[in-house]
Amino acid sequence: MEMKICRGKSIVQGVFLMLICILGLSSASWGAEFWLRAETLTKTMPDTSVVTMWGFAQCTDGTYASCTPATVPGPRLTVPVGDTTLTINLRNNLTGPFVEPVSLVIPGQTIVPAPVRNPDGRVRSFTTETPPDNATTVTYTWTSMKTGTYLYQSGSHPAVQVQMGLYGAVTRNAAAGQAYGPSTAYAAEAILLFSEIDPVLHGHVAAGTYGQLPPTGITSTMNYEPKYFLINGEPFTPAAPRISAGIVGQNLLLRFLSAGLKHRVPTIYGLNISLVAEDGNPYPYPKEQYSLLLSPGKTLDALVTATPQGEFPVYDRRLGLTNNAAPYGGMLTYLSNLPLTITTTSLPGGVVGTAYPATTLTATGGSGPKTWSVSAGALPGGLTLSAAGVITGTPTAPGTFNFTVQVTDSSGTATKPLSIIVTVGPLTITTTSLPGGVVGTAYPATTLTATGGFGPKTWSIVLGGGGIGVPIT
Repeated sequence: MEMKICRGKSIVQGVFLMLICILGLSSASWGAEFWLRAETLTKTMPDTSVVTMWGFAQCTDGTYASCTPATVPGPRLTVPVGDTTLTINLRNNLTGPFVEPVSLVIPGQTIVPAPVRNPDGRVRSFTTETPPDNATTVTYTWTSMKTGTYLYQSGSHPAVQVQMGLYGAVTRNAAAGQAYGPSTAYAAEAILLFSEIDPVLHGHVAAGTYGQLPPTGITSTMNYEPKYFLINGEPFTPAAPRISAGIVGQNLLLRFLSAGLKHRVPTIYGLNISLVAEDGNPYPYPKEQYSLLLSPGKTLDALVTATPQGEFPVYDRRLGLTNNAAPYGGMLTYLSNLPLTITTTSLPGGVVGTAYPATTLTATGGSGPKTWSVSAGALPGGLTLSAAGVITGTPTAPGTFNFTVQVTDSSGTATKPLSIIVTVGPLTITTTSLPGGVVGTAYPATTLTATGGFGPKTWSIVLGGGGIGVPIT
């Protein structure tokens, strides 16, 4: 029927209808696609202990030739608005004396189960596994992705592999700036992923003694006792960066996730929380609370309005607040809605011909990644400012150079006038000795050297003589 209609139209109309048909067919196959690789890595804790972990690296395509370093948690995966299909291609590059096949599941999202069993009949994996050969690529597809916040994780031996670090956040919005619809509209968002580390378990995996009977090894996580408590993969230290909370008065969406094996109670000091969804299922009415019960494997979505301006502690009321028994650590971080402000007040001077000390500009507040540039004036010749805010190079001319630097993030732009004074170093002859000569034999051409000063250098003899037949130029 459609073919007859197309043939009855003009050529232009036929081409137009064909284009519509092609676009319609193409849109049905559009979806988010990612390439992940399981890797072995180490993480240094605040007490300098080094813990072996497993994490996911994100790669650009199916060649797996270009990948980011593996992280714990793994990279956040975002399914664009309008897409309902998610495809994750997985390779397994775990290394060490103890490695296992891995897989991927997203609790709360529908898949067709394909359990893998051990020889004794017990289920080892919820779905098809990827062997640890760094060559086999297994594709996992979800064709009816629901909106919300979810945890993606290994579906193989999850009591060990999730604890080792094979997890991350995946999100899909109902519309731009709306988690589940107009009632959950937000201007800024933040991920708060709670997890734990039991160094005994990690140590046995690293040593290859997991699965061996005590006292040599351990055979399960029955005696699981975490010592390090993490938010977004990091235990708190005073130098830890703040999490952006947008600007004052904006709605902030907080996506809480738990990849640990213990119950946690996130609390934000000084702010009320409007809980809007649980495990990707929106509530008919929000729940107004000041703390949340975050069970293992659970996700919660909440809206807060960060008012007044300042920093707001987020912590675990169940007191996962230590770094291996040392206080002032663990599951603690700060939300900040402070305005974007450049905090660098002065810059070191430079010397012509001498490498400038690499200097990083700093800023506080704002929201999201920051990009730096020079908005007025110019740096001294030979110096550059990177987008990351680092000044490097070698000055080529003396003088006082005034310029304005600019930093930009999702909250706006901040500027600040700065200056660098470049001086000329003292002119110093660095040649300390000369080779000897032989009468009647050509003298070896020798170049005198000097540092400092500015511009071309002219040499002459001011005391003594160059010797018969030995000129200086």
